[in-house]
Amino acid sequence: MANNSSLGIYIDQGLIKYAKLQKDKDNVKIEAFNVVFYDNLEREINKIITETGSTKIPICVNLSNEMYNYFEVMALMSTKDKAKSVKMDFETLCNEKGMSVSEFETRSLIVPIGDNPDKLVAIHISVDKNELSNISNIFAGKRVQSITSVSTSIANLLDIDVLKNENVVIVNLEKKATVTTVINSIINRVDTLSVGMKDILDVINETENSERKSYEVCKNTTIYTNGMDEANPDENEHLEEIMPILYRIVQETRNIIDSFEESIQRIYITGLGSIINNIDLYFQEYALNAKCEILKPFFLENTSLNTSFKDYIEVNSAIALALEGIGCQLVPEELKFKKGGSINIDAKSLLSNSPNINMDFKGPLDASEKVMLRILVICVIAILSYFLITNGIINRIADMKNDAQIKINSVTAEINKANADVQSVQAQADHYAQIAELLKNLEEQNEELENAIPDIQPRSIPNLLKSISNVVPKDVKLLSIKNTTEKHIVIEVVAPDYEQIGYFKALISTNSILTNVKSSSGENVSGYGTSQADGADWVYVTIEGDLQ
Repeated sequence: MANNSSLGIYIDQGLIKYAKLQKDKDNVKIEAFNVVFYDNLEREINKIITETGSTKIPICVNLSNEMYNYFEVMALMSTKDKAKSVKMDFETLCNEKGMSVSEFETRSLIVPIGDNPDKLVAIHISVDKNELSNISNIFAGKRVQSITSVSTSIANLLDIDVLKNENVVIVNLEKKATVTTVINSIINRVDTLSVGMKDILDVINETENSERKSYEVCKNTTIYTNGMDEANPDENEHLEEIMPILYRIVQETRNIIDSFEESIQRIYITGLGSIINNIDLYFQEYALNAKCEILKPFFLENTSLNTSFKDYIEVNSAIALALEGIGCQLVPEELKFKKGGSINIDAKSLLSNSPNINMDFKGPLDASEKVMLRILVICVIAILSYFLITNGIINRIADMKNDAQIKINSVTAEINKANADVQSVQAQADHYAQIAELLKNLEEQNEELENAIPDIQPRSIPNLLKSISNVVPKDVKLLSIKNTTEKHIVIEVVAPDYEQIGYFKALISTNSILTNVKSSSGENVSGYGTSQADGADWVYVTIEGDLQ
């Protein structure tokens, strides 16, 4: 039976988000919430529990430093054999990485891959047992109901009605950023990005010397996208430090979305990064056909609020955890790391309560004492025999397991070699196909150029080139300028960052060099530079417009 109230606590490297929820029938209300920075974690936790009156209600906490792996599973296996298969795959992975399986606590969930019912994959979450022990020590004596990965719990915030019709992606921009994909109302995958809000806070902290101030800087920063007025430098002094990291986050997110066979209809932004103004609009520029928006907890839409949505959204991770405590959850039970209890048994009192048995063994042994002594001797012999036999069986099992592992490793190595050969052949085939397609495109373009002579005003092209040369920024390189149709011009450029290209585009438009100016979203390329930066990534963009 679900509880009426619960407290969600999200802990993340010097930062705590908490939210206390109360459920009355189908209505969910946020009773208390906040974001706090701490020096002493255990003291701050006790303070939060006391101030929110949560000593007697369930507490839901997040995992720390968990790992995600994915193992293919045969659909025709029994449930028991599937579990064994996942366990063996994880053991193999640990052996390859020099880790001990016994050091980890694991959970897994088997989900389908695409629309093929015969293809299954296990979402496998593992965490060092020391991490769980640290959480247990911090919350000793508290009513911890569950310990869950926030990357899966964050799905609790979603509207079930939306999930019936749409596949969604949740970009959780906490210090460690993750992307959770929900397909057909099932958590399908969790990906950890190489950069997150920790990178942004760290680079701002070099100037501000305070994580709290760095957090406030993010909260007061506004991203200005295409078609909006330029940012006020006084309010966005750290924008140049923030944007390159956000650009990497967006690109990695887009690569993840592109890797799915299923189409993604909606992208939700949440976590620390959601406090940056217009971040959803920035994601929207790169989202293709998916709609981007800030993730609002499903129950807030129909709730009268005394506080703005944005303040609640700051603690989304804590709200997602607290929802588990009141029974509003999308995360499956298989992925939960629950807090276990212990049982203390007093063997002396257990024996002393047995009737008609005198256990003092003083003086000559009476009949009952002789019987007890014989029973004890028999028990000792039985226990010793059991240990000897069991030890022999365990050793034999270990030997057989080692032999099996050697064979598995050998077969795996051969499979890897075969896969490498297949990939090499496929890469060559793809390369030749690309060359053939390129030659075909060049032939078609040449034919189009021969058949189409653009009709433009005299001196238009010289004037265009002169105007462009006067406004092109120093760091922007022109690759080509093409007159594709009667008055349509296409300019290919590269630059070390997107901001320089955006400035160049704005100059072309504001100086009336071209009209109807548009640009592509940009992509990373390499090989442009003059020194140590030759191998560094540049941003490639095409700018299009029409002659006056």
